[in-house]
Amino acid sequence: MNILKILLLVFTTSLLTANDASTTYLRKCAGCHGHNGDNTVLGKSKIINQMKADEIEEALYNYAAGTCDVEVPVCEPKNPMIQHGKKSFVQNHTKEQIQALAVYISELK
Repeated sequence: MNILKILLLVFTTSLLTANDASTTYLRKCAGCHGHNGDNTVLGKSKIINQMKADEIEEALYNYAAGTCDVEVPVCEPKNPMIQHGKKSFVQNHTKEQIQALAVYISELK
């Protein structure tokens, strides 16, 4: 019986994490990147649903830190307004939330 309770807890937690990433994406990312992550931002960014989770995470952190420029292959060219938004996003979310979001985006199609 205890094993069943543990499995239920793990399953519920994984569903909540997926739901959080989905909600976060729809609220914070979809407006520019599209519902399925298939839009370019300002006609310059990569289509994020074609990126791997680690590339998405790297790009987000680099962009937020201001270390992203055109030489960084996983980042779109710098834009101060976008950089401010991503910096704020990184500051207000945990590493685990950002990782979950990156995985969620990489699985969009």
